[in-house]
Amino acid sequence: MNFFDLRKKYHEHICAQIVWIKPEGSYPNFADSSSKSSRAIASAVLRQMGCGFFRRDPLSDQQTGKLFEEITRDFISEAFNLLNHLRPGKWISHLKLYQTLISMNI
Repeated sequence: MNFFDLRKKYHEHICAQIVWIKPEGSYPNFADSSSKSSRAIASAVLRQMGCGFFRRDPLSDQQTGKLFEEITRDFISEAFNLLNHLRPGKWISHLKLYQTLISMNI
């Protein structure tokens, strides 16, 4: 996999798992409903990302945030793996250890 394909996969996951279109105005869930420019910008972002499919059912803000964190974490991890040839060794394992410590509230 290369960075182009990885980014495309990242956008596809965001579109399929996080983004849904609000039925009352046909704009993405991350747009400010009271701002015409926000709705326009959010719609343009989706076009730029190439979103052709979306979630059918809305998520709570908390679920959306958690899912976005997970998808982004996986993207960053895979991106770092593509850079292993620039920094030899198992330095990414230190990041995983750090994440484990954080999750343990140490």
